[in-house]
Amino acid sequence: MAARLSLAHARTQRSFETLYHEHVTDVYRYALAVTGQKSDAEDVTQTTFMNAYRAYARGERPRKPQNWLLTIAH
Repeated sequence: MAARLSLAHARTQRSFETLYHEHVTDVYRYALAVTGQKSDAEDVTQTTFMNAYRAYARGERPRKPQNWLLTIAH
């Protein structure tokens, strides 16, 4: 049982890492456009992905990941 949970966690982790790498630049650019400050955009990006990871860990899988992440960032 523990092995299955560990395997599921590893899959979730890899899947989220892929999501992160595919969309981190888009989220940062959006945050920078909205805030106008690099440090604020970095904070927004980090917070966005922390919140997205929590939702992802609960099983949420968005149909349109970029839209989902930008909504979280907003």
